[in-house]
Amino acid sequence: MPEYSIQSFTYRLKHNTDLSWVNAWGQIFSVFDQTGSGCICFGIERDGHQFFMKIAGADTETAEISPEESIALLERAYGLYEELAHPALVTAEDAFLKNGLFAALFEWAEGECLFDHWNFDRYKSDPSVVTPKQRFSALPFVKKAAVCEQILSFIHNCTAKGYVPVDFYDASLIYDFKTDTVKFCDIDLFRKMPLINEAGEAYWGTKRLKAPEEHIKGSVIDERTAVFTSAALCTELLSEPGRVLTRRRYEQGHFIPVPYVHFHGPKNVYDILRTATKTFPDERYQTMEELYRAFVSAVRSIA
Repeated sequence: MPEYSIQSFTYRLKHNTDLSWVNAWGQIFSVFDQTGSGCICFGIERDGHQFFMKIAGADTETAEISPEESIALLERAYGLYEELAHPALVTAEDAFLKNGLFAALFEWAEGECLFDHWNFDRYKSDPSVVTPKQRFSALPFVKKAAVCEQILSFIHNCTAKGYVPVDFYDASLIYDFKTDTVKFCDIDLFRKMPLINEAGEAYWGTKRLKAPEEHIKGSVIDERTAVFTSAALCTELLSEPGRVLTRRRYEQGHFIPVPYVHFHGPKNVYDILRTATKTFPDERYQTMEELYRAFVSAVRSIA
């Protein structure tokens, strides 16, 4: 795969694309080129202000869609950040077309991604490295539960506005270990509900946290799906699923419950998340409000 450079960074794209215009925006301090969305992203600082620039249409090495689809996706998604505004969601700042590409600017979220897949090869080669996920797992329950409360609050906000989360998982979470705050990014695939899963097993999302209906073509995706996927994500953050269970999830294409022995929290909290991740939608909490209220009540009763 061709390798290119900008300022002091190298990156990979399937084709040579002129990105020299990015230099005019400021000093680049980070580059992200391993995205399925086909977007190449930069962390940039200018006049003391840091922001995140996402550029669609450049055709990244790991792109799962065409450059044209990537542009259409980001153009549509940009408005979602305003419509679904939440204290934990990164703020959209600007967007524009440039040389056939579409660029969107967002506030920079300080912290570390809780599923930084682009670093996995480095972790394998050096087992002594403590990953962000491992650091987060070692935090006290109360701090991890606070992140889960933000997740459920945000998804509740989305469903109240008629949207269902799609492809929202731990790779969408940026956690700042210095301030113990979380920011959400990458909500590009969120959709109005209800909708039908027309893609079957290829429906967007990580297999290890998918709801059963996100695996079956023709299934209805609605608020009960949001209940499942948000609770599955919270379960992941509050557990130590282990390699065997994680592998089974990938093989079977959907979330598999974590035994309580591997859950880092009280039984009543576990039971709430277990109810929310029942196989059949009718057996779950039927709304995000129900799940959110139950979770918050259980967690705050512990203090």
